[in-house]
Amino acid sequence: MPRVTLGDRLQALTQNEFLPATRRSFAADLLRYYETHKRLTAGRRVWIDRLEEQARENEKRGKLISDPSADILVRIETVLERVDDDWSQGFLESIRDQLKWHNLSQKQIAQFEKIEKENSDAAMLQRANWSQEYEEKYKKDFLLIAEYYQGAGYFTNIALKALSDGDYVPPRAVFQKMQNKYSAKVLEEIKRTPKYPPGSSVVPRANAAWSVRQYLAKGGLVLKTDLPVTSAARGGKKYRILPYGSAEPIECEERWLKALKKRPQKKK
Repeated sequence: MPRVTLGDRLQALTQNEFLPATRRSFAADLLRYYETHKRLTAGRRVWIDRLEEQARENEKRGKLISDPSADILVRIETVLERVDDDWSQGFLESIRDQLKWHNLSQKQIAQFEKIEKENSDAAMLQRANWSQEYEEKYKKDFLLIAEYYQGAGYFTNIALKALSDGDYVPPRAVFQKMQNKYSAKVLEEIKRTPKYPPGSSVVPRANAAWSVRQYLAKGGLVLKTDLPVTSAARGGKKYRILPYGSAEPIECEERWLKALKKRPQKKK
């Protein structure tokens, strides 16, 4: 008589009609681990006996399992294929794994149904339309303010994705939150004509940062005026300047600068 392996027992458990769907799914996870590693850890091994015992008890009572969590498990797997943000994916994976051991709380179910609604067929169609609208109307400006958000300390994950992945489309709700008075000021500074175009000579204002006043004590030559803007302050347009007497350029904001006035030539 052929020897029954752990794999054989797990395979039987995945098809046992006296186990809930969540327990059969758990047995399938154990089977995949066993087939990959050719063994089970001690913590996983004990679950074969426990699952077989549960199936035997249910069979004695003639109890074919109608698992109320099976339906929601299928729904979770469906939504998992649609979500496009890390938080929702992590939440769905967490409650899916929890269903192997415990039912979900009402709060968890409510959160799941919210995510499910956000990823319904209608929402997916709306999202597809949004992708086209974003590409055509908003992408160019959004990438400009993404540079600001990357250093601002919030929405950094979305900003990084937008800057590193040319095909990334931010969720519309998040995009709308990022369109605020601060990002509007940043965009205005980026597009505004600079006061001091490249080739201008500038010196620091009295209210400039100490480092700027030190580096530009003798003034400097404006090299570039189209650097990413990192401040929502008025005059936040970023310049690259070569201090006179130095070989290393510095970066500073327009609000810290003023034109270097030419000294009047003495009459001969």
